[in-house]
Amino acid sequence: MLKLIRKISNILYKNNFLKRSRNSEIDLPDKLMINWKDVSIVESSTLKIGNQSIIKGVLSIQKENSSLIIGENSFIGGRSIIVATESVEVGSNVLISHDCYITDTAGHSFDAEIRRNDIPNRWNGFKDWDVVKSAPIYIRDDSWIGPKVIILKGVEIGEGAIVAAGSVVTKDVEAFTIVAGVPAKFIKRIEKNS
Repeated sequence: MLKLIRKISNILYKNNFLKRSRNSEIDLPDKLMINWKDVSIVESSTLKIGNQSIIKGVLSIQKENSSLIIGENSFIGGRSIIVATESVEVGSNVLISHDCYITDTAGHSFDAEIRRNDIPNRWNGFKDWDVVKSAPIYIRDDSWIGPKVIILKGVEIGEGAIVAAGSVVTKDVEAFTIVAGVPAKFIKRIEKNS
């Protein structure tokens, strides 16, 4: 009975989500595991998720004309949050563990006087993204992001790379390498089939 209630609830959330996301490009496969109450998208943006992906975290597209793309057979762990205000692309066969935070934006202006308007603007349903720095994030195929990792704007995680638990990634990570730390630093190369 509980399974049926969850299934009905998810269908209702999905239908409500689709109604709210007018003028947006949404491409979803038949085989997708996701909790629709954890997905938010503004009008005129793009959400694409590949077949057989499992999304247990929060997906948030906060700015018009921005995109969030997740490839096939990828996993986003519970309590992880992905925020897109420009572009976040997650490849295929990517594992993103629980409690990760991935954002392509600084979130607020660096200017304190401009930041003073953030809360009053939000009360009026407005966010001035033009005063906020952002840069695309790319997480390439077959990479593995450990738990509690933070990936900041403008970063590319190379194919097959591993980011160790608790790392803060502020710079690009080369393909087939392991990085760790705050900020994340090169640890070693990954030998294929190891």
